[in-house]
Amino acid sequence: MKLVNIGVPALNEERFLSQTLDSLLAQDYSNLEIIICDNASTDKTEEISCKYAGKDSRIKYFKNKERLSGPENWNRAFQLSSSKYFMWASGHDLYDKSFVSSCMEILEKEENVTLAYSLTYSIDEYNNKLQIIPQYLDTRTLNLISRFNKFILASNNSSCILTGLIRSESIRKTHLMQNTLAADTLFLSELSLLSYFAQTQKPLYYRREIRPHETPIMTSKRRIKDIFRNKKKYPAIFYLFHLIYKYLITIWRSSINFGYKIILSFFIFFDLGILYFKTILKYVKK
Repeated sequence: MKLVNIGVPALNEERFLSQTLDSLLAQDYSNLEIIICDNASTDKTEEISCKYAGKDSRIKYFKNKERLSGPENWNRAFQLSSSKYFMWASGHDLYDKSFVSSCMEILEKEENVTLAYSLTYSIDEYNNKLQIIPQYLDTRTLNLISRFNKFILASNNSSCILTGLIRSESIRKTHLMQNTLAADTLFLSELSLLSYFAQTQKPLYYRREIRPHETPIMTSKRRIKDIFRNKKKYPAIFYLFHLIYKYLITIWRSSINFGYKIILSFFIFFDLGILYFKTILKYVKK
């Protein structure tokens, strides 16, 4: 049974962290190591983490001396790992006991799949199921251009896929999470250039809605504050062009051929324009 590292990037997760750790420790795939990467929390995250680490040797706890951006802390969780397979787990979500084993079964059988993820239920603060999140980003039947393009247009569901089980060697070939808006989508888009994503048939992941009333504009503002907190405030349109720039750099540094780079560069302007133009306009007006 191969070791699986689970990175838990945590920031003030005292409310639900115990439930998350319980669901991870209850996995029927037992060869796990859980790496909690505490981003300088000011609540009881450290106390809870150390309590669990004292009871189960599979849990390792690390605390940043200074707060990092969200993407940087997610990167650190991976950088502290050493296994062949890795997954991120948010400190407030839940996982069916067969989540890891179901994803592992796919990766072990299909060498051309680099990430296996699950259908997702959204849940509220009381663990009530709200709905199955509509997503289907199984890319095993798609060519490189189609899977890259499809992924960007479905970016709203990227957080569901980001917590899938991933081959560590594939993650190391990417730029990891970059300090930009939609860092998760950018990372997964880069990963999609390397290989395929596969989805399990059953919903085994439960994503908690911790900000149920947050609008896309509010989400963008929160992420901008987190990532660019030590820099001066720029006009809203800057952040869109910054994201486009990051995508273009990612494409042109990849190992795909020149023709693909040209085509994907075109899709970046087209797709991101569709996704963010209205949001940016509303942001500017406010």
